[in-house]
Amino acid sequence: MALDFASIGLRIKHARTEKNLTQEKLAEMLGISRIQIAYLENGDRGISLEMLVNVSNILNVPIAELLADSLNSTDKIDDSDLRYILLDCTTQEEKIITKAAKALKAILSEHGV
Repeated sequence: MALDFASIGLRIKHARTEKNLTQEKLAEMLGISRIQIAYLENGDRGISLEMLVNVSNILNVPIAELLADSLNSTDKIDDSDLRYILLDCTTQEEKIITKAAKALKAILSEHGV
């Protein structure tokens, strides 16, 4: 199975924005250029194992989480459709969608669903 570089990139981008890091700052921390970060986040370029470990350590995210969509394991981390949608959201969009999902869950519970 080939690695899903697009989803790895989305997961890196999500983790970076959760840490309030710019592409420039992450690039500086990794010792690479901002454009290389953009290529990684867009899935335009592959990522070496060494770079993946460095990104994982800097962003404090388990490698398994970054690779979740490329793993065949049945115990993937955050592999729900909703979680995948949230990966491509801004922080504000994520908050709105999460609030809407909680409200919908409450309505379903009220109706015994």
